[in-house]
Amino acid sequence: DLSAALMLRAVIQAVKCDGELDDAERDRLLQAMKDADETEVQAVQTELARPVDVKGLAAMVPAGLEPQVYMASLMAIDLDQRAEADYLNELAGALELAPDQVNAIHDKAGVQRLYR
Repeated sequence: DLSAALMLRAVIQAVKCDGELDDAERDRLLQAMKDADETEVQAVQTELARPVDVKGLAAMVPAGLEPQVYMASLMAIDLDQRAEADYLNELAGALELAPDQVNAIHDKAGVQRLYR
């Protein structure tokens, strides 16, 4: 299913955005893959080996799924590093989400706002 694949790709890109995969991020990724078959596991390993490509991810997102894809990335990380904030900012721009939309997503997730 396309939306599930997009959400998983959003999670993988987010956890890679700061150049390291910490234990909490690894746990969230494994949780997202708990029902994955061998083909899906291989696809994830391939995605993990690729560089982060925000524009490529955004180009795959059908109209209307932008907030969900952003939320998937947001929930995959602990927003505690500049690289993560930069990634989310770039993703929001690529998905054409306005700052107020992004802040509303952060509020819904209970995560600090990206924009002041």
